[in-house]
Amino acid sequence: MNLSSLLKDGAAVLKRAGIKNIHTDTQLILAAALKKDRLYVLTNPQAEASHAETNVFIENIKKRAQGCPLEYITFCAEFYSLPFYVDENVLIPRLDTEVLADAAVKKIGSSGAKVIEIGTGSGVIAVTVAKNCENAEITATDISCAALEIAKKNAAQNNVRVTFRQGDIYAALNDCDYPADYIISNPPYIKRAEIAELDKSVRCFEPEIALNGGADGLNFYRKIITGAKKYLKPSGFVMFEIGYNQALDVSEIFTNEGFADILIKNDSANLNRVIEARKNYV
Repeated sequence: MNLSSLLKDGAAVLKRAGIKNIHTDTQLILAAALKKDRLYVLTNPQAEASHAETNVFIENIKKRAQGCPLEYITFCAEFYSLPFYVDENVLIPRLDTEVLADAAVKKIGSSGAKVIEIGTGSGVIAVTVAKNCENAEITATDISCAALEIAKKNAAQNNVRVTFRQGDIYAALNDCDYPADYIISNPPYIKRAEIAELDKSVRCFEPEIALNGGADGLNFYRKIITGAKKYLKPSGFVMFEIGYNQALDVSEIFTNEGFADILIKNDSANLNRVIEARKNYV
């Protein structure tokens, strides 16, 4: 079957399923099945797909119709204008998280700072910082071995050097990893009871371990901020992504743990998205 026919049939399936952006999604799914880019699909409508390629395309269209995120079908996502591999073992990077990455890049600059990222997932933050702050020394941790393998792949794909360590929060670190100038994290921050209310594409396909922030969504903020007493240099900074309604709660945790100079940054929708604070003790 030629590509034009496959695109027509695939778009029809996605339309019946109520999927948005049916033409773009169909083109990208077909390109992935062919191991080509989208431009090839658009400029070669009469090219024939092999039987195997057609079967892969049909199966992936079915997955998309069932709500599977496009990124998990094509195994790729863009973040901060860089390419990343993703699959069901990691969260799909969001535009909101670019606010945190951008804040970190601007703050770290060319300083040669020592940076720890907690819960790196696909590695988008660590890799972005490494790509844009070439003198930084970055250690990234995650409890998931599968996530770390993906993060390592993304560091290699983007030709940057990051040290990856497996373990729960600070347990992954050894003496040479700290004290750091910066601790950065986009931790799980969804309230446990609210996970069932998330969109199906998130609830049914993305890893719950990367979403569940406990009963009040603040479990990991408490653990990371408390642990920072040991792992940060004097006057070092902690930087987080936060939920739009969590700024006051996380600010209170920072204040109670002796941090100062608390700063909140908004996203493109003018919602609270990033919070940072400075260690204010030796």
